[in-house]
Amino acid sequence: MIRIKPYFIVHGWTHLVYSLMRSMYFWAKKGFTIVPYYVSQRRQLICKRCTGGVGHRCPICGCFIAAISKLTSSHCENWNKYLDSSTQTILTNDISPTEH
Repeated sequence: MIRIKPYFIVHGWTHLVYSLMRSMYFWAKKGFTIVPYYVSQRRQLICKRCTGGVGHRCPICGCFIAAISKLTSSHCENWNKYLDSSTQTILTNDISPTEH
């Protein structure tokens, strides 16, 4: 079994605080808007696939998956790879709503 170190151990608490403040800044610039529920759920499915369904934090940026998936200002290379940008529909059958 492969163990992945939590993001804050690898990068440190100061980087987490910086990442949080940066996310909040860009979210404020977008007017504190959130994406529709179905978009958030699709993003979370992709994140669970990326993390292997373990943990509540993104292994790439360290953010909480439930929170970051709802912000209009957030982005992830995996979301771009698996979601159609105009309709927010899942592009591949590798990810299905039944996977958790």
